Amino acid sequence: MSEPTPAGPVATLPVTDPPPVRAAVSAVSASPAAPVSYVAPVPSPAPAAPAPAPTPATPVAPVAVAPVASPSSAGLDYETVLAELRTLYGDFLGYPPDLLGEDDGLEAELGVESLKQVALLGMVSDRYELPALRANSSLLTVGTLRRIAEAVVQARSGAAGR
Repeated sequence: MSEPTPAGPVATLPVTDPPPVRAAVSAVSASPAAPVSYVAPVPSPAPAAPAPAPTPATPVAPVAVAPVASPSSAGLDYETVLAELRTLYGDFLGYPPDLLGEDDGLEAELGVESLKQVALLGMVSDRYELPALRANSSLLTVGTLRRIAEAVVQARSGAAGR
């Protein structure tokens, strides 16, 4: 005959150690005719672990590059442009910006394929309002952040001089 399975949580009783063997031996020596048998306690079944509550799926938003305020023609120096380019390229490529060296070849050393380079150069062109930058194929073939930053600073200073 089997025991019914409880519907709710099962209470467990503390399991105690069996009495020491010496006590059983002393009982046998007091009454040699009485057989001594030991029955081990049956452990109670462990309570079933409750099933974890399902967690709702958290929607993951696509990564978007935050627009940076349009630069003014004054105060647009090489270091500022380089820092902004590192952030833009790092966010787009998934690299920490401080790991992007200004002389690292985008394709040769960082593995940036040409389609990504075209997209990034378009972002730079839009960011600094320099449509002619898109046509600069030398920035795509031998592109480094230094060359792009220098081209931006040069084009912006030329535009400010007009």
